Order: sequence, then C-alpha cells, then structure tokens
Amino acid sequence: YYTAYRAEERIAATCGTLATLIAAALLAAFISHASLRLGAANIDAALSGADLALGIRAPDIVAAFAAYPAFARLLGVIYSTAMPVCMVLALVLAAGGRRARASELVFSFTFCIVLAATVSIGFPALGSTVHHGIEGIAGLPKSAGNFHMPIVDYYRNHPSAVFDLAKVEGIVTFP
Repeated sequence: YYTAYRAEERIAATCGTLATLIAAALLAAFISHASLRLGAANIDAALSGADLALGIRAPDIVAAFAAYPAFARLLGVIYSTAMPVCMVLALVLAAGGRRARASELVFSFTFCIVLAATVSIGFPALGSTVHHGIEGIAGLPKSAGNFHMPIVDYYRNHPSAVFDLAKVEGIVTFP
C-alpha cells in the first residue's frame, strides 16, 4: 500500500518485514503441524546414535544443565524469547532505515524456519529429552523437552484433528 500510494521507504520496509516474518512463521507452523498427519517414523534413535558416534551423551548434558537450575531457567527464557527478539530486531532495523540488514535477517529467519519445518516432514523427531525419557529431571523448567507432546499426539493420533492457529506450538525438533 505505502509503496504504491505513499512512497515512505521506512514504513514500506517495516510493513514488508512484518508481513514476511508472519507469513514465514505461519507457513512453517502449517507445514510442521500438517506433516504430523503423515505419520512418518521418528528418527530419534538415529540421531541419538549419531550423537554417540560423536561422543555426545545427551542425557549427561541435560543432567549437567539441570544441576544449575538458574542456568536451565535462563536457557528456557532464551528459547521462548528467540522468535520475538528476531521479529522486534527486524522491525527496528527496517524502521531505522537499515533496510539491507532487515532484509538479511528476514531472509535468514524465513529460510531457516521453513527449511526446518520442511525437513521435519520426512524426518520427524520427538526430541532427545523424550527419546531418552529424561523429561522429569529436577532442576529443569516445567515441561522442558516435552511441552510439544500434547500437540504431537493430537495431530498424529486424532483422526478429526483440525489445524487451529490458537493451538500452534513450536514442534520442529532440532538434532
């Protein structure tokens, strides 16, 4: 609208940035939630085997973080604020006239979130915490590592599951 009728570059960049970020997040949510209906086998065992081949024992790492509850809570805050911080930073860059930097951030965000969701279609994972059965370790934030399981169960196992924007959760699990 603004580029056609009121050529104010900062407003156009800010509106375009916001629209692209929202569209990317919604597309990734739709892809990841809808892909659960396909019922592909989880690859957690393969990922765990790859970790072990590299000398990484995920349960030991989780237990080490749990030994420092304040640090575990800090990781929880970082996890839950990463997306809003990316969005706010992109909008600040666009509104501040740093259109090239805003575009780089928007492209990186869009590429990564859509790629992760698309890969999860064929290679879903429940997550190391769920795979190893270590969700309830004392010192971790409530529902750490398994907060997504009710949504995964809903879309995978309920034949009448309906995609609902009010129930969108981050369900793409990263190795």
